Amino acid sequence: MAVLEMLFQATGTSHRERAWLDAGGAVVRHGGAVYGPAGSPVNIGGVLGIGSAIRIEGPLSVDIGVSTVIYELDVRGPPTTSPVTTERGTQVDALFHTGLSVSFP
Repeated sequence: MAVLEMLFQATGTSHRERAWLDAGGAVVRHGGAVYGPAGSPVNIGGVLGIGSAIRIEGPLSVDIGVSTVIYELDVRGPPTTSPVTTERGTQVDALFHTGLSVSFP
């Protein structure tokens, strides 16, 4: 999965807690033994998310957030299977993240 996002800061930099919204695009490739016979399909989709950085001490903050990748899954198996296997529909993948960050003035 590859994601390119723009962050929109919802609070000013002087706040103890910073919050942001993010939006962008994504490319999802399904691979491995399961999807190999289907040609390792690639799907294009969008990303929406929200996050926050909460200052702990000085420049150190804890970051939390979630981004949701939304795309149309369309996987067709090889014609040699009977019946031909397919996976279709809207896929929603939530990506939760946590971490530490350091902010410089």
